[in-house]
Amino acid sequence: MTFDYSIAAEETIIVARVSGVPDRNSVVEFWREVVATARKHDCHDVLGLASTERPMELGDALEIEAIFRAAGVTSDFRIAWLNPNPAARPMIDRVEELIRNREIADARFFESEAEAREWLAGTP
Repeated sequence: MTFDYSIAAEETIIVARVSGVPDRNSVVEFWREVVATARKHDCHDVLGLASTERPMELGDALEIEAIFRAAGVTSDFRIAWLNPNPAARPMIDRVEELIRNREIADARFFESEAEAREWLAGTP
């Protein structure tokens, strides 16, 4: 299966929907398009809704800083991310910790879309 995504400005946030099996190159391209959409709409709040078949691998998780830098993601971004795949949760927690500790972006991972939208609607 391929990696598919859509990115759209919706009201005051950028909504990114992803599915399939990503590889590093497709993830970089995805984030580049997120950044371009964010700049076009002058909005750095991103809601990511994932439906991926396999969790991110450890090597990719450790590369998240390089991936975000290559794509242009900065600390101005607020990213709320959801992935309902329970197998993805341990790696998601590692990625969140890495992003926050290195102050790459303000990223949080959520269990529900309502919680994620509420967080994004709050004051940064």
